[in-house]
Amino acid sequence: MWGARSFHHREEVETVRAALNAIEWPDDDLSMYAALRGSLFAVPDSLLLRHHELKGAEPSPEFESIISALTFLRDLHRRRNRRSAVETVNELLEATRSHAGFALRPSGNQVLANVYRICDLARAYELSGGHSFRGFVEQLNAQAESEDSSEAPVLEDGAEGVRIMTVHAAKGLEFPVVILADMTANIAQRNPDKHVDGNRRLCAMRILGCSPLDLLDHEEEERALDEAEGVRIAYVAATRARDLLIVSTVGDEERQGWLEPLNKSIYPARGGFRTAVAASHCPEFGTATVLKRPVEFDGAIEVSVSPGAHRPQQGQHTAVWWDPGILRLDVEPSFGLIQEDILVEGDGVRAAESVTLYNAWKESRKHAIETGAKASMSVFIATDAGDTKAPGSVHSCIWQCATSITMAALSRSSELSLLTHALSEQQMRKLRPLFRPSWHV
Repeated sequence: MWGARSFHHREEVETVRAALNAIEWPDDDLSMYAALRGSLFAVPDSLLLRHHELKGAEPSPEFESIISALTFLRDLHRRRNRRSAVETVNELLEATRSHAGFALRPSGNQVLANVYRICDLARAYELSGGHSFRGFVEQLNAQAESEDSSEAPVLEDGAEGVRIMTVHAAKGLEFPVVILADMTANIAQRNPDKHVDGNRRLCAMRILGCSPLDLLDHEEEERALDEAEGVRIAYVAATRARDLLIVSTVGDEERQGWLEPLNKSIYPARGGFRTAVAASHCPEFGTATVLKRPVEFDGAIEVSVSPGAHRPQQGQHTAVWWDPGILRLDVEPSFGLIQEDILVEGDGVRAAESVTLYNAWKESRKHAIETGAKASMSVFIATDAGDTKAPGSVHSCIWQCATSITMAALSRSSELSLLTHALSEQQMRKLRPLFRPSWHV
């Protein structure tokens, strides 16, 4: 879905936000309960209730998951202002292994994209001048209350895939293939709910089913305006297609709805319903474009638009009516990996192997980061060399480099002069035998 649901109202976003609130305000019982009960820690209600009732008693082994979670949140709370907010968010997600849990959900790619967007918001907060972790959490809470942000897009503009979006969200965009769905939606409201008169500075609205007289007097006018807006929306939707436009409709007759303005462009004349020609690059069609009808409307003579290519009532284009009988309508939906098929009960051997491989990967990643953080060489100018002679110092590096330089590289006196400024007298005495007798070092 593209822009269909508020980003901040998604379950995974609310889960992470609750955990961030618990990190910043550990004395907030509601945030702490939401964090422990959420999918990051998944502590059952019954266990949380027993832990609350036995508060202050001796720790019990059954509360180990709660104690470890509280200890982890306490550690994040203590270090939250000593590092960037995105580091705290990343450690929270990594320690709870939430990436795997989110990826295994239906539409896991979208869920992960939403979670990663929280990290992007944390980076944007820091780039805008934010410093404290509390400021980021408060900003996130304020956006959740005031903004209606859409979900993070998963598909790039050039990527293959299906985007489900509203007509308003599609304005200004273009796609190779566009499918117009939900043909039963009305083109406009049956009963307008407001009337605005700018000259009189009047706004008459229906409240609790009661309409003021000004609205009733202008009801037909407002309905006409709504229908005109519906026609414009249908035009926007139909012009988003670059190569192919697919319109959902009924082959028996022209239907009313938000796609009604397109009827003349897809329906042939009534007398030509049963006259069709073979459509190029299409499979062999049957004789009907209606798959099933109620018994009282199912006659012996087929009256629907015949599958194939037709010349519509308006326009010079060709409208191809499809035979729904050749479509595979019983295909099982594919939601990616199903959690129950992977997280199965067993002897624990596979789980232990997985944890071992994961820890090995973490160690390998840590080693690679540490290795990459070490400089393989030091670059400096000779005048920046100090007087120290400790191993590995600037002088030591110069000495090692100087003893390996070929005689050809010192053919210019300017290079030799630069080298002498960086070397001590003792090192220069060691270098004298390397140079020609004509050079005075």
